[in-house]
Amino acid sequence: MPLPHVHRITKYDPRDRDARGRYTGPEDTDSDHGPVEAAYLSAVAAFAEESGVRRLSVREPEHAGRPVPPGFHDGAEVSLPAALELVRGMLRGSGGWCRLEREGTFFVHVGWDQYLYAGSHRPCPRALARTRELGLFPEPLAASPYAFGPADEACGPQRPADDTFWDRLAWLLTSGGDLVLEEYPVANACRRHRLTRATLDTVRAALAPRARLTVLRDERPLLTAVLPDSDGVLRARWRPEPAPEDARWAVLSTLHRGRIRRGTVTRIAPFGAFVDLGGLEGLIRIPEVSRRHVDHPGDVLEVGQEVTAKIIDVDRVRELVSLSLKALDADAGPVAPELRGDWLTSWVRGTAAELGERMTDFEATYGYPPAPNGIRPAAPDRDPAVALRLASHPAVAPDLATLYATVQEVSLPDIGNGYFIHSAEHVLRDLTAEGPVRPGPDPGDTAVVFGSDGGGILFALDGRGRVHRSRTASRDGAFEEYCAGIQEFLTRLRTAVAGGRPGEGA
Repeated sequence: MPLPHVHRITKYDPRDRDARGRYTGPEDTDSDHGPVEAAYLSAVAAFAEESGVRRLSVREPEHAGRPVPPGFHDGAEVSLPAALELVRGMLRGSGGWCRLEREGTFFVHVGWDQYLYAGSHRPCPRALARTRELGLFPEPLAASPYAFGPADEACGPQRPADDTFWDRLAWLLTSGGDLVLEEYPVANACRRHRLTRATLDTVRAALAPRARLTVLRDERPLLTAVLPDSDGVLRARWRPEPAPEDARWAVLSTLHRGRIRRGTVTRIAPFGAFVDLGGLEGLIRIPEVSRRHVDHPGDVLEVGQEVTAKIIDVDRVRELVSLSLKALDADAGPVAPELRGDWLTSWVRGTAAELGERMTDFEATYGYPPAPNGIRPAAPDRDPAVALRLASHPAVAPDLATLYATVQEVSLPDIGNGYFIHSAEHVLRDLTAEGPVRPGPDPGDTAVVFGSDGGGILFALDGRGRVHRSRTASRDGAFEEYCAGIQEFLTRLRTAVAGGRPGEGA
């Protein structure tokens, strides 16, 4: 959280700056190791005292070419006198570097050339007066240039080195090959540890608090993490350079059992289909492809196809995600028992016979020949597979796939205003290009357009098996419920074929 009162404190008189703000006075840029340095420390102490601070936290410490002192790590708490000694070392450029902060209350940052920045949640008028008495110059700023800001955290979430992380390393060691762990207790200082199953726990116990970790295999970075605090919360703000597995973990961290995710089919194998979830592949095993029997996933899915699936398991150690299309079908409810293949077969035969009789005397009745009217049964060598592929789409109700397993297409331009049941390929193309329609005000309700009439009015089936009719010739307009389901729709259609006249509805 930014602090409202920030000052730059220097020994440089603002009157000795040129038009560009560069200092042109007599002061040099080194510490005098004497009264001026002591004045800086007294000013920091005055600001800390007026801010009510007695202890400060070390943040993002950096190495300065000397052995790292014990206890010098991110998050270490130091007393105000110890903090002033760290400030002294930074002013001299000899003791490493760090931010010193009390979150939401106070900070002190030391920059190059004896520039010091103090921030407080209070105005600190006494500290400002004391700083001027010491011969230093406090100047108000909007923020410290050394503040840890959003740009430092722009790389996305950081993996914590928690129990799951160490279980992941144990699994990687089991799967073959040694690993090397690079530990960065402070910036620019690295300790290397060779990992085996026997040494893993010992290495973990000896790591510095909040250390940055990089795991290497064959001397190449594999994954990174940062140690959380003892309560399991990751409070360190710094991060290692990203490694190849980090992007996969970032996706995995957003996935949870029971959630619905959309992805693209990338590979198909005899045992299932792999789906890219945005940098991490999930697997739809063949029993999870459909509630209907599937011999091969390729009968239902194809590479490049977009699918929406339910996450049924997430293995964070092996980084495996199991998906299901069948589970979404189950969520939508059971297949309507009244819509069966034998009923549809009977409907096709009966409606085709009545259509033939209707067309026999059509020209004699209306004075012009009929257009091609027909009901095309599904081709056994291709249409059932297309129907299964359609069924894999989460917006498609089971009844629609049942229909297309028996009926390929219906074209009745001379019945009423004309009635058309589009082919499964047509419906799939429409879903890919336009998506489902909304039959009602609830954004969660969707329906799939499967037919139309001669005036462009659309028929759509929702997830609960109900048929809706558009009020205008537009996918984006309002819909109204037309009938209870596909079977009722087809029954009405057969009635129209048997006795309807041009211009009459089904």
